Amino acid sequence: HAAAAGCDALVVCAGPSAQQSMTPEQRKMTYHEILVETAKSAADAPVSGPVIALSSLSVYGDAADHLEVIDESAPLTTAEDASPVCFQAAERTYRAGAPARHVIFRCADIKGGEDPPIEFKLKMAHQYLGGSVPFQDRARFYRVHVDDVVAAIAHALGGGLQGTYNLTHAEVPPRNGAFFDAVCDANGLPRLQFRNELKSPGQPVSVQRLLATGFTLAHTTPEQMPG
Repeated sequence: HAAAAGCDALVVCAGPSAQQSMTPEQRKMTYHEILVETAKSAADAPVSGPVIALSSLSVYGDAADHLEVIDESAPLTTAEDASPVCFQAAERTYRAGAPARHVIFRCADIKGGEDPPIEFKLKMAHQYLGGSVPFQDRARFYRVHVDDVVAAIAHALGGGLQGTYNLTHAEVPPRNGAFFDAVCDANGLPRLQFRNELKSPGQPVSVQRLLATGFTLAHTTPEQMPG
């Protein structure tokens, strides 16, 4: 809040550590502070320009899987896990604190930059988590490149955007279970156990609202099944 004084805009990229988000108890301890309390501090900061915040596709959970396509008007999940609960609460805070100036990007999983390759992550899941992960096996494995996230933020800073936008690619990716099984098989790893705690869309997610503003994704490629 204090650091924003005199700035032209505010961009909030606060997110919980993945390593501290693998159990419901860990998420309950950290998500509210990192997402909701940050939103409370940022939403009414002394800035006259846009307030841009990164949210998550987890706000939908699997509540909209009865739809053919999930756009920004789709119903949100009522699941009690701290991930969708706190991302939804943070979104409401930005809308209330900056009603005419907020831009919320509901991001897919962000890859690229210093993020390790998926094969390394799966090895770590076996090494540190015993091969058990909180994700939902039937959810679609949507990922967006960090450079496209940065470009979307720059696009929003350029003006003209207002409200909530899905931020991922238009192509329909494979489901978590099938994709992770195939990557594990290709790398000689045991298959993962999916606990289905963190639910995400299983139907195609629309990015048409964002693309209609003139934005294009230049760095994101959808995940392909190995082999």
